Amino acid sequence: FITRIILGDAFTAEEASHGLYGLWIWNDIKTLSWGNFWYDTGRQMVWPFLHSWLLAIFFFIFGANVIAARLLSLVLFFVSLILLYLLANKFCARDGWKLGAVAVILMLFSPLATSFAVLNTVEVLGMVIFLLGTYLYLVDETRKLLLYYILLCLVLAIAFYVNYIYAFLMLIAYLVSTLVKLGPLGLEAIDLQRKGEHAALGFIWWAYRKLIVLGILMVAVGGLFSFNFSRRLLLFMETVLNSGSEQNLNWIQGLLYYPWLIVQQISFSHWLGALMFLALLWPKPSRRYPGVKKLYIFVWTILVLIMLVIPAKAPQIIYLIVPFICLIFSAHIFFWLEWLQKRALPAGRQGSKLIWALALIIVLPTLISLPRLYMMYAHVNPGGNLATVLDFVKVNLPADGGVVVGGSLSRFNAENLKFELHDFSGLVLSETYLTEGEDSKVKYFVTIDLDNNSVYQSEEPNDSGYHWSGMLSERETAGQIKNLASRHFNQIGVTVKIFETK
Repeated sequence: FITRIILGDAFTAEEASHGLYGLWIWNDIKTLSWGNFWYDTGRQMVWPFLHSWLLAIFFFIFGANVIAARLLSLVLFFVSLILLYLLANKFCARDGWKLGAVAVILMLFSPLATSFAVLNTVEVLGMVIFLLGTYLYLVDETRKLLLYYILLCLVLAIAFYVNYIYAFLMLIAYLVSTLVKLGPLGLEAIDLQRKGEHAALGFIWWAYRKLIVLGILMVAVGGLFSFNFSRRLLLFMETVLNSGSEQNLNWIQGLLYYPWLIVQQISFSHWLGALMFLALLWPKPSRRYPGVKKLYIFVWTILVLIMLVIPAKAPQIIYLIVPFICLIFSAHIFFWLEWLQKRALPAGRQGSKLIWALALIIVLPTLISLPRLYMMYAHVNPGGNLATVLDFVKVNLPADGGVVVGGSLSRFNAENLKFELHDFSGLVLSETYLTEGEDSKVKYFVTIDLDNNSVYQSEEPNDSGYHWSGMLSERETAGQIKNLASRHFNQIGVTVKIFETK
């Protein structure tokens, strides 16, 4: 919270977009503009609106700022840890707390899990919904109450209001899990004629509950798609099946992308990450902990879909199943410890040496990665960051006219400034989309220049910022604009300039 939120860097472009959605809803509720509220809710097409509603609540409690926006993700992350612990206790009444405790520690030591926990994005919310749905699913299987099936289908429906890809993955995962159980039940149904109607009641009741879930799910999802149906359906199909990838990967690289990501990013140690992936290939602990079988079905269903069906390859897509992978690995640890105790300890001293040798093989390679674990929680740029630059612009930019922001930095663009200047009376525009009609409403221009050794050189995908700065310099030389304020931030290699029209 201190190093990555309070002292954290400026929003990325995606974070700023989510922040703006929350600002729309927050402002509509604050001004009691219910027509605008439903309009701003309905026009959130690429990302549905649930996250913006939650964000608006946090803005009312903590104020509309970067800290409040990212705090939502952090709170949801801790909710996910609680759900993960409760889920582990459903596997085994005696050892569930051990499985849950280790899984929670693995999550807290995971670079991938903790990175999104401090970003204003929808990933953590999607993970919480999947964990909650899985918990309800396991409760359904044990208690067999219709209420829990109804709650489960509502949770699945809510996923469509968060992220289309996540909703698609969850739905297919639960469908596959249901079909896996339907097979044995179907074989039993063949023999129902001999056993009589009483034996058929279990199968009929099971099928009835599934149909209830399907019906409620269709109604709940239909509510979302009833607004702008054709466009939402097109967006859903485009997002799931035709989403592009930021990397140019061939089919072999696409197949290896997520296994390699598990090794590299799910644990702070690549050695532990490799063991985690191997654990996914051997479901033997499901004999000791039957609930783990469900996790294997969920994990591998989603892995197959994101490797073979969804074109986009990105860390946030696999984020949905990170807690399940941690819990599966935790189950492996205690399964093999129990196996060793039964077989090695009876062998006496030699058996004890074997256990210690195996423990050292696992532990010692992880010690090499301890500096990486430290950097997960350390302050990334103690010398400053672009949040400081945005603060300088906020302080020095008058609020009596529109402003145009140039360049294409991920953390310094029109979206960032719109969020930071939400009380600003004038327009905040990007130079890329500036039209002739809007040009007359603009009074100020903002640009930043990067030193050759700037830590933000990698965030500029093209030289648009260089051309924008050059154009403003020419206009300053021609006497059309004047330099209102400027500052060089030496430690991060950034120079910011604010120009005013004459």
